[in-house]
Amino acid sequence: MACDGIWDCVTSEEGIEQMRDALKARKASTPISKCIEDLFERIIATDILSSAGIGTDNMTCIVIELKKVT
Repeated sequence: MACDGIWDCVTSEEGIEQMRDALKARKASTPISKCIEDLFERIIATDILSSAGIGTDNMTCIVIELKKVT
């Protein structure tokens, strides 16, 4: 789940794919919040004036991990 600031930068499919890849690659000791931080680092504007507003909106993300019950 994410706010509109994220979807201004990536499509829902791109966001899901990037997060899925990050979650698969992370070590068990790495918190999920690190995956979110990495995504934000890629999409947040580094120069507000030249970004045309893309990547400058507020960004919030919640990852909901559903685990298989065995």
